[in-house]
Amino acid sequence: MRAVRHLILWPTARCPLDCVYCYRTLREGTPMSERTAHRALDLAEAGGAPFHIQFAGGEPTLAPDLIASVVERVRSRGLPATIAVQTNGTLITDGLARLFAEGDVEVGVSLDGPVPVHDRLRSQGARTLRGLRTLSEHGVGVQVTAVLTAVNADHLSELALLLAGVPTVRGLALDPLVLSGSAVGRADLLCTAPQIVEAVRRLYERIVQVERVRGTRLTWRELELVRRSLDPGEAPGPVRDYCHAVRGESLAVAPDGSVHPCSRAVGCRELSAGAVHDVDRGALLRAFAGTARLTGPCADCPLSGRCPGDCPSRLSTVPPDTEAAMCLIYRTLAELEAR
Repeated sequence: MRAVRHLILWPTARCPLDCVYCYRTLREGTPMSERTAHRALDLAEAGGAPFHIQFAGGEPTLAPDLIASVVERVRSRGLPATIAVQTNGTLITDGLARLFAEGDVEVGVSLDGPVPVHDRLRSQGARTLRGLRTLSEHGVGVQVTAVLTAVNADHLSELALLLAGVPTVRGLALDPLVLSGSAVGRADLLCTAPQIVEAVRRLYERIVQVERVRGTRLTWRELELVRRSLDPGEAPGPVRDYCHAVRGESLAVAPDGSVHPCSRAVGCRELSAGAVHDVDRGALLRAFAGTARLTGPCADCPLSGRCPGDCPSRLSTVPPDTEAAMCLIYRTLAELEAR
């Protein structure tokens, strides 16, 4: 039986925003109980290996007491766990920021661009920025994630400039749009291939500029993956290692205690793996086995044989014979690095 290396807790399925591309199929229901959260912790702890806890949802900061309970148990017992919260940032208070700082909790904030751009996709951008600054005032490390769409592709370099002014923002990641949930039928939100290439080029140039002026690194997740893959001292990594869900080592727990292989699968019956009191380990292993491989024009790609792969849940939504957005991102970055 594989150890749980990535434990995802959904304290609630509710969220105060109504993002145009929200992937959630589960949006209502009773919040997670402390008993369910601690049972999930038992499962991760029993594996005997270091693990990562990710609060997601829904908007997890709607349940601050549950987050505090989990953080207290992990830290007081000295469990070998890192903790992070993925939030839209609109509900961050000084109290929450202190909890994250004292509990060594890293925070991921969803921000798609400058406020006017963010508001077109998610709303309440000013509150998100205020939350980001509150976290920074308390010294909390932040990773920002932007969903790549046709709306914000031309503004990603502006986002990098905005983040450069927040001292504790450590990095940025891009999640290409997935046509699921609220985004079903919204092909107008998809970037064209030329848009993606140009957005990546401009963001690359801006991040290089920001790091030079700032004097500290602003890491870009996809760029770091490409650099690692191109490093001649690194052995080519198998695509199956893209994420813990591919290896059956990820456990996403819904508010009612039901279990799925990753956060995007929460609420999907086809990807159910039982519940915290009776986990179907076989279902976790089978869910995404061998499904993280990109299938673009690999022959002339600088990453041929070294491709980092992509999120299997996201790849499952890519139409047949269509090049995945992440394939374009990786290849463009590899070509830029080779200049």
